[in-house]
Amino acid sequence: MKTKPATIPAWANAVSDSLQSQTGITGRRILHLPGSPEFLNSENDYFTAAACEVQSAAVARPTSTTEVSALLKSLRRHLPPDTPIAVRGAGHATYGGTAKAEAGVTIDMRGLRGVDVLPDEKVVRIAAGETWASVYTALESRDKRLTTVGGRMPSVGVIGFLLGGGISSFSARFGFGADMVVTWEVVTASGEVVRAGRNDSETSDLWDALRSGSTNFGIVTAVEIACFAHPEVFRGTNVFYLPIARQATLKALVEKNKESWRQRMDLDKTITVKLDLTLLNAIVDLWYTSVESMHSVSGLMHTLVFQPLSVGMLNASCGTTPMSLPPTTTTFQGLNPSDGPLVVVELCMTWQAARDPDFVFTTGIKFLEDTVALAQQMGLAHPFM
Repeated sequence: MKTKPATIPAWANAVSDSLQSQTGITGRRILHLPGSPEFLNSENDYFTAAACEVQSAAVARPTSTTEVSALLKSLRRHLPPDTPIAVRGAGHATYGGTAKAEAGVTIDMRGLRGVDVLPDEKVVRIAAGETWASVYTALESRDKRLTTVGGRMPSVGVIGFLLGGGISSFSARFGFGADMVVTWEVVTASGEVVRAGRNDSETSDLWDALRSGSTNFGIVTAVEIACFAHPEVFRGTNVFYLPIARQATLKALVEKNKESWRQRMDLDKTITVKLDLTLLNAIVDLWYTSVESMHSVSGLMHTLVFQPLSVGMLNASCGTTPMSLPPTTTTFQGLNPSDGPLVVVELCMTWQAARDPDFVFTTGIKFLEDTVALAQQMGLAHPFM
């Protein structure tokens, strides 16, 4: 992480005093400044080096929806214009500035905890600071062995996953994770707490906007999402390595588990195309060419992922779902079943921090641009990202 002199922002005392007057607790218990253990813990605990390199002016660590509301009211009143604000959960956003505010206020939501299954065992309420690991543990402990349309990596934060749409192991049947949300509890920029319901006539527009809306419409403090009984799930992967790749593969296994991901740079981008064998083969050829051009980059891990979006998944996303949820009146980001089947092409690259960043980024972006141009030429491009 970049180190800068620890300076106290001029507005810090005013924000802290405002917080104390609203909540009755010491403002500095919520707002933490450079040099404090709470500040350092939050600033240095991200998934990649790119995120850690950004330096906030202050970190807020609320523990309740009431505190989030008071915080936004205080920041609105005392923060200088154009001061950036960012919101973070588990810290898996890969780009600097996405979940950390450069010279601004980063709101760390990990203090909001709780996973509560409602009495009918059809809906689970999840606080903003939870990861999917804690959610699955709580759901599986029930007699019915419940689950939900959640993340495939246990360390990923619940709210960030859902605000990005969320592709799950159950998506082929139920659609995106966000499609299963019954209610978002969200604090708007004014500090107002709103319960945005799936089919609430007054808040359904906000409910829909939050499906893949990231933090652009407010700060989500909790979510109520449909859950269901699913006693057993079998999921696995078969990987076959050529003998020539054995040493490199074993070395990568050792290095991956002894090295912190926070010391690595990351590029993770997606585009979407229509399903076509000729196009996918051409994309793989472009990718191989891109990989070969970066053979000298230290510690490079270069992965190409094809994530299908089936017609069944798109149907479920539009409201034709096996769940007893009321059908939605809008489609997810304008996706329609008639668009499918589609394939999300994901480029994932990590490499040693502070080495060849411009070259790697430029090469990776060129691969994606070439892929988009090829798909457009073949009439197989799609605007969904």
